[in-house]
Amino acid sequence: MTTTKFPMSTGQAAHLLGTTEPRLAETVRRGKIKPKPSVLAGRRLWQATHILQAATTLKLLTDELRATLREAASQTRKSQDNDEQGGKQNATT
Repeated sequence: MTTTKFPMSTGQAAHLLGTTEPRLAETVRRGKIKPKPSVLAGRRLWQATHILQAATTLKLLTDELRATLREAASQTRKSQDNDEQGGKQNATT
């Protein structure tokens, strides 16, 4: 199994969902993804929650995709927790 990393671009998100970038972008324009993915340098940054909403809206949600998103969200939380712990340790030294 490959590791899915977030945030990801619209192209990466479309590939993960097995759809096209225009179809995915249309879900954002029509207000189906809330909150909208943030934008950095003109590119949307898709998080697991955005992908889940898009998959549900486009009727592309499978058990495999749900498991992939769950695992990615878990890894993101672990990474954030480690970052916070490192910041606390640096603040005390």
